[in-house]
Amino acid sequence: ERLAKEGIVIVMAEIRAQDGQLAEKPIIVARGSSLVDANEITDSLSAELEKALVLNKERVTNWVHLRRIVSETAQKHLFKKFRTRPLVMPVVIEV
Repeated sequence: ERLAKEGIVIVMAEIRAQDGQLAEKPIIVARGSSLVDANEITDSLSAELEKALVLNKERVTNWVHLRRIVSETAQKHLFKKFRTRPLVMPVVIEV
């Protein structure tokens, strides 16, 4: 039901294992929602993810926790900026 109303946003983030920071700007794929400007979403969400990850500047041992941080940050940002609650699927790639 949520997917039908709000759509889905997939956040693909490459994160360095040695310090837990973004290796590159995350790739955002939005489908089935009113969020059409992917570039605006990517830029603003990338900045928010960097802010959230800067608090954990240490070697990554718990990837599930990191994936949860990415998901929660994306959900909060999308609701705050666009007033929508799409299903957020984080894809965290270790580099």
